[in-house]
Amino acid sequence: MGADTNGYLIRPSRDEEFYILWSGICDDVKAYYASRDAALAAGVEPDRLERADANGSSCAWSDSYLSYDDDWLICEQQRLERTDLKAYVMTCVGEGMKAAHQKYLTPIRDDEES
Repeated sequence: MGADTNGYLIRPSRDEEFYILWSGICDDVKAYYASRDAALAAGVEPDRLERADANGSSCAWSDSYLSYDDDWLICEQQRLERTDLKAYVMTCVGEGMKAAHQKYLTPIRDDEES
């Protein structure tokens, strides 16, 4: 059986071929792929990559969910800026999730919606 690729595939930026497999259950990273080829080799379906390239997310039920237009997303019930996604993932890998949470997550204000 292949690797678990369930979740949303997020491409943080149109400018870079970098993909994050995002869990919708715990709202956090499951895996990352440094290139399209790496994602394909891990078993990510080509149509999901195409949606992520076009919209910023592989979400099939909405072109706007986790899209390039979202400035931030919910991560562990806190706010994570879209521009910090790659740095957040690389900090998780290099220093651990606790360090990444401390560096990049901020509380969501009552007047904000994701």
